This record gives sequence, C-alpha cells and structure tokens, in this order.
Amino acid sequence: MSAAAVESMPAGDVVNLSSLSFFTGSYVFSEAAAAPAGWYLLKTGGAIEKISDYPNLAALIGNRYGGDGVTTFGTPPAEYVLAGPSAAHALWNLYGEETHTLADAEIPPVTVGEGTNNDGSTSSAFLDGRIVLTDHAATSTVAINGGGGAHNNLQPTHRVNVFIKT
Repeated sequence: MSAAAVESMPAGDVVNLSSLSFFTGSYVFSEAAAAPAGWYLLKTGGAIEKISDYPNLAALIGNRYGGDGVTTFGTPPAEYVLAGPSAAHALWNLYGEETHTLADAEIPPVTVGEGTNNDGSTSSAFLDGRIVLTDHAATSTVAINGGGGAHNNLQPTHRVNVFIKT
C-alpha cells in the first residue's frame, strides 16, 4: 500500500503495518498495546535484548543504548522525545529535563523604578536585594528570593506507545 493510499483513507480506518514498507529503525507511534510482527515495542528506560532476536535492529543501533555489542544490545528508551539534530543538539545526544531548579543566573533581573509622590518623596526603592515600598503611613519590604524548589518543565503531552521496525 502506498503512502498516498494511506493518506486518502477515511479517518478511523485501520492500516496493517505489514502492508507498508518501512526500513529498520523506523518509528511508529500508536495507542496499540502490543507490537505487530516485525516491530518492537520500546520500553520505558530501554531494555537489553539478545542480538539474535533482533539482528537487523542490533546491526543498526549497535550498543549505543547499552549491551555488550557481542550477544546483547540496548534499545532506545520509549520516553525520549524524538527530534532531529540541530545546531545545539547533535543526533543521539540526550537533552532536556522534566523539572528544573533555576540558578540565580537564570532568573531575569528585577528592575524597580522609583516613583515620586506629590510631596516629592520616593514611593519605592531597591535595597540589598529587597523592594522597599513606602506609602507615607508605613514602609513594607518584599524579599526577592525564591524557595529553591524545582518547577515542572513538561510540555503538554499525549503519551502513546512507540514501536521500532526490527
């Protein structure tokens, strides 16, 4: 079945992967629970498999993801987001993180302007890492520092199973 035939199918039709041509190492994303013949369901964290069970896939990826390269090889972890190489991120390198604690250098600088009241007094100032607010009746100090905890860094995501052609 050609790619054009697949594209012209009505929504909801099922395509048998064995009727399409894929090269070893191709990925398919699906909500299917089990891998069809000729495909391998990637596992969270990757897995070590016998080269004899998946010789073509083992020859393609070698021991890049683990294994001894003689009798075993590692499969890519399913949770990695698949993206092409870029100037900042080479092919096969891992990058990104689910949570991240900001370092001081990653926090944008805070600029507090000084306003002048009708009587000429200053209404706010920046002093020793604090914002000082004055309203003639009272002075309030607001510290500018965080709690040091990590924040969620995940993009909205729909999790599906990832299959790789063997």
